[in-house]
Amino acid sequence: MRTLRGRLWRLGLGAALVVAILIVAQQDLASTVLAVSGLAIAALLWLGLRRPYVAAAVVSLVLACVAISEITHWIGAQLGSVGPAQVGLVFWIFAFVVVAATWFAQGTGRPSALTIVLAHAVLVLASFAAYIQTAVVPVLAFIVAIAIVSWRAWWSRRRTRKGLDALTLDPLSRNAILRGAERTREALAELDDRVVGPVRLNDLEIEHVVLTGDRTFVVETRQWSGKVERVRLASKGKTAVEAFGLDSDVNELAARTEPVVRAALALARQFGLNGGDIVAVVALWDDVELGEHVVEMRASERRAARRRALPVTYLVKGDHLAEWIRTMD
Repeated sequence: MRTLRGRLWRLGLGAALVVAILIVAQQDLASTVLAVSGLAIAALLWLGLRRPYVAAAVVSLVLACVAISEITHWIGAQLGSVGPAQVGLVFWIFAFVVVAATWFAQGTGRPSALTIVLAHAVLVLASFAAYIQTAVVPVLAFIVAIAIVSWRAWWSRRRTRKGLDALTLDPLSRNAILRGAERTREALAELDDRVVGPVRLNDLEIEHVVLTGDRTFVVETRQWSGKVERVRLASKGKTAVEAFGLDSDVNELAARTEPVVRAALALARQFGLNGGDIVAVVALWDDVELGEHVVEMRASERRAARRRALPVTYLVKGDHLAEWIRTMD
């Protein structure tokens, strides 16, 4: 729930900023060029930070805004009674909402980029007909665009599920059973048909994959002993640099979680997802002490992880696994 609130807060802040830019951009050609240039720079920054599909979505937004701005300025001039800001601003806001809705429904991977392009194309084409009924046409175009987003989200989940089903093995391997994977399977059973696994992906065997909303969870079971705790590595001025370690050994914990991260990245590559849309989960039973039910790895490196589009790794007590996944959905 805390993660969802954070995402909603960032989306709301971004929406307010974009709306402000759109209002300014509709004033004249120079303002439009300035606003579009800012969005183009943002796209390049995303691309430089290894989020190519996010960059593609921003480029689509830029091109849609340019096209809509020019078309609605022409329409406004022809109609006389309707200012271009009245028509263009509505389309621009809808174009942004399409991006936000797609990222919520599909995440920020390859399938979402195509969805955004298709929905923006609908809005651009509809802007040509805005002169017919300036109040109705944009709304109808938005409804069609959102319908495309919904259909593509359903189709993408269905495609991913079918792909996973084709890779599914049965039963669990002996090593997985020894690690307690059957207990994890029982814990995930209450999530119904959203759980797939085990999955064979090249030379990797993934115990469980959980599909929920815009996220995909890769769940691996481990039996460790000891205590997972924060370790102070250094200090930068007044800020302490910390990381999690197993019995205070940061490198040991990193080595033990690395195979799970590697499996999550392999799954992301297989289905064209961003690493940031995949969650790597280590389900722990019995002896290990977490101090809390859930531990989020790389707490001091979340921005770096987000830039590189790496999965964030969670250590979760097995008894609380299904409940925690529901709160993350």
